[in-house]
Amino acid sequence: MQNRKLKRAPVSFSTHYRAQGIIHSKKFHSLKNNFYEYFKKKKLPIPPTGFLSTNEYHKWQKILYEKNFEKDHYELIKDILGNFGIYPENKEYDDLKIYLVFELCFHETPKPSERETLRWKYIRDPETNEMKMFVEVPTTTRETEWRNFWKYVDNGLKGLPNYRGRNVPWEASERDLELHFLYLEIEKELTNKGIIIKEDKEYIRKFQSVVPIMLENERYKKILNKYQNKGKLKSISDERLYKILSRTKEVFSDLNLL
Repeated sequence: MQNRKLKRAPVSFSTHYRAQGIIHSKKFHSLKNNFYEYFKKKKLPIPPTGFLSTNEYHKWQKILYEKNFEKDHYELIKDILGNFGIYPENKEYDDLKIYLVFELCFHETPKPSERETLRWKYIRDPETNEMKMFVEVPTTTRETEWRNFWKYVDNGLKGLPNYRGRNVPWEASERDLELHFLYLEIEKELTNKGIIIKEDKEYIRKFQSVVPIMLENERYKKILNKYQNKGKLKSISDERLYKILSRTKEVFSDLNLL
């Protein structure tokens, strides 16, 4: 067994034993194979060893949400539990669902606990269709338990497609905005020439077309020199430039800036 860096909340003993009954049944073995086969066919397979860290899992999960398949892993797990007569309206549904996430995605077994535990889950907002986090806090919760539980909440937030991190200042926002404008102008020029297809949603494909031209652009060099002279930043690698433009795209994508 490889070392895994997982942050998971404990489950109740009753959930643990009932979940063990499910995963050791012959029916579950067949359903589990179908679960893995589904993502394999979608070219987004779950590693044979399971995800080795929650960060690795969340990266996979973000791609999954971006692809917008007809079903995600939670919906498939919902179908699996339905085969055992467990549905969302059942009190133990959420705990068993999370249990199976660890079983199927991490090949790990959550630890049972005598105390009633805090829980969190993702819920799709029916009005905006956005995934959001819901936290359930039992009335018996102690302050220390909430403080310890926060790492699970913080880690779960990172799995949301619209996760932007903590509210911190954007140190190089002026520079990044100038780079974004230059990118948009070159992208528009290439689109007008038919080199880039406007409706193409693959950002990386557009990036690969725009950036080589951008790197040779005199204005790009002036922007870098301008902020380097201010002592705000050093040279930018291609990888760093991609991260900068990915961030500006996320922040300004719904604004018609040109």
